[in-house]
Amino acid sequence: MKKAMLLAALLALVLVAAIGPACAVSTFKDDPAVSSWGDNRLDVFVEGTDSALWHKWWDGSSWSSGWENLGGILTSSPGAVSWGYNRIDVFGKGTDNALWHKWWDGSSWSGWESLGGGLTSAPTVSSWSDNRLDVFVKGTDNALWHKWWDGSSWSGWESLGGGLTSAPAAVSWGPNRIDVFVKGTDNALWHKWWDGSSWSGWESLGGVLTSAPTVSSWGDNRLDVFVKGTDNALWHKWWDGSSWSGWESLGGVLTSAPGAVSWGYNRIDVFVKGTDNALWHKWWDGSSWSGWESLGADGSASPPPGGAAISLTGVWNCDDGGKYYLRQMDNTLWWYGELDPLSPSWSNVARGTISGDTIQMDWADVPKGSIMQSGILKLELLSSNEIQAEQKTGGFAGSRWTR
Repeated sequence: MKKAMLLAALLALVLVAAIGPACAVSTFKDDPAVSSWGDNRLDVFVEGTDSALWHKWWDGSSWSSGWENLGGILTSSPGAVSWGYNRIDVFGKGTDNALWHKWWDGSSWSGWESLGGGLTSAPTVSSWSDNRLDVFVKGTDNALWHKWWDGSSWSGWESLGGGLTSAPAAVSWGPNRIDVFVKGTDNALWHKWWDGSSWSGWESLGGVLTSAPTVSSWGDNRLDVFVKGTDNALWHKWWDGSSWSGWESLGGVLTSAPGAVSWGYNRIDVFVKGTDNALWHKWWDGSSWSGWESLGADGSASPPPGGAAISLTGVWNCDDGGKYYLRQMDNTLWWYGELDPLSPSWSNVARGTISGDTIQMDWADVPKGSIMQSGILKLELLSSNEIQAEQKTGGFAGSRWTR
């Protein structure tokens, strides 16, 4: 008994690392997690390359100046949720494969608490009311396992069956309601829900996933699910209260599963890791999707070349022989490009986000020309008069623009 207590204490000491100052994290492992405790508030969590928990937040007007080190030794991506104003609960898999818990109470972070179990995936967590938490993991038998906090104590572990090949995702859209999503053995999206009195069976929603899913909800009986597809792009499927949509591509080149949350009605914020190992952000504002915004690997955006703000609005020439008409508004860039104004073999439009000297764009050919392709572009701003392509998909020919 004394030996077991000593082992538990040692594990706690390993995980309860001192909270470090806000500083740089060179990159992060695996998948971001995000929660929101109020309107226009976002808290993003990742597992750093040092296996510690790192935190970055949006306070309604700006992003935190760097990443905050919350310590611990994680062996999975974190899961996070808020059940009330200025409250956050974060969960991770520890070096002992148990579930570990850390929370923000409005004024300070707790230490790490072990909740036991034998996890084989990152945890996910949802909340359907004040002081309620429902945590889900993949167990050693590849089934879905569930543990909950009822406001006064933790339950044991409950098996919900299934054959999972990913970490689960969970959300609540109303009191005593939970929706859980996983990737199945067929790589499709599978869904199971709690209706307030019992668990449903498993429902297949199709698709071909190459990551764990994530899910958010911005209103009663609304669900928005996001996954990484076989093309490494972000894909979206939603429930509108009566039926499921098809799959919608939102572009990008992901190297992680996405994380998503809603902080208000008809609002969604999605986070992923990009090919540069930085954190990238895309949001739905109620009418349209933004471009991709880079939040950097170290939480700081690079200044534009020369250190001064510049405008890219104007007429640009490209090495594909085309002429491009660019319009910049703040950090958003639009263009229309064509080979010949009278009878072009191709013409395209694009929209994207400028972050430092990087421009991330989604592009598509339009039917003024005969070619019909689409894809993404990652561009580098070399100077106020020169842009070059770093990454291209969809058969885009141009690589260098000047004016």
